[in-house]
Amino acid sequence: MLTAVALTLTLGTAGALAAAPSGAVDGPRRSGNSFRERDLVSDLAGRAERQDQNLVNPWGLVRTANGAIRVSNNGTSTSTVYSGARDNHPVTILSPVVHLPDNADPTGIVRNDTRDFRFTASGRSGPAQFIFAGENGGLFAFSSHVLPTTGVQVAQEDDAVFKGLTLVDGERKAAKGDRRRPRLLVANFRDARIDVFDTHFKQVKQAAGAFRDPRIPVGFAPFDVKDIGGRIFVTYAKQNAEKHDDVAGPGNGFIDVFSTGGRLLQRFARRGVLNSPWGLETAPKRFGKFAGDLLVGNFGDGRINAFDLRTGRFEGTLKCPDGSPVVIPGLWGLQRGTARSGGEDSVWFAAGIEDEAHGLLGTLRAAR
Repeated sequence: MLTAVALTLTLGTAGALAAAPSGAVDGPRRSGNSFRERDLVSDLAGRAERQDQNLVNPWGLVRTANGAIRVSNNGTSTSTVYSGARDNHPVTILSPVVHLPDNADPTGIVRNDTRDFRFTASGRSGPAQFIFAGENGGLFAFSSHVLPTTGVQVAQEDDAVFKGLTLVDGERKAAKGDRRRPRLLVANFRDARIDVFDTHFKQVKQAAGAFRDPRIPVGFAPFDVKDIGGRIFVTYAKQNAEKHDDVAGPGNGFIDVFSTGGRLLQRFARRGVLNSPWGLETAPKRFGKFAGDLLVGNFGDGRINAFDLRTGRFEGTLKCPDGSPVVIPGLWGLQRGTARSGGEDSVWFAAGIEDEAHGLLGTLRAAR
């Protein structure tokens, strides 16, 4: 069984972003730069506190309505749920396991709190509780009121590779006055675009130039997309020859911010510390000096970098006490914890360790 590992944060450089001064390695706790990692669940025996063989290449994370953490498992086409792990409490593996079609290869996941996005299966209908994107170009809906343990394919875009998605709630006021019905925004990595789906899971034709940035180099494509406070953050990674997976490397990444209607608002971050960035989450209030910052997880090198949520200024990189960077191989999703799961001062992470052949789920918390 693994023990909690003490981690620290220090400042680094931001390439083309505004530079921040280097921080000293000594005295990390005094400056709020010390964090702890707790490895909770893995499919590998002895790799974490609990074993769950469904947890292979866990990718997207989302909070459930009752404060648990739901995970999309790319390697087993399942979705599993966890809670507990606050302070010294053990993590709990909840049931049931949700099974998606064998070839779903799920990536991102969103929770749907609207009455829209209805689907029908086995004679029952209802709004999806959770919606998954898949690398096979599919969208999948799950509701325990429709099928208790099975997700259903509700859309298919041939030859597309969906790496992430977000749900834009039309009832909430969005950035720059965009106000529409709920929609799904999906990162189509192969075709280098953001695809939009309506509440019937039908693809919507977009205005010319929507969710486009002419300064993003050819060969980079949307890797993930997330609505944060009515602003749409899109990460970009470099495509491989097949345009199915990313090409990792220092500086291989960009982040843009759009309105919910697709107008470019801000070129948030470019190159520098980015390396196939995927995970996006705002840090909790009690998260050391990075409280309230945007945490960006690199799939390419397993590092987590913090940026000012409004300006995009680089604030620092998570590092170990000896000054070396924290590395979580195969890092995918980041999700703030809840009072029920991890504590409100925690951030959950999901990682496809050992070249995505296995999985790791854990938390990060500021050390005290």
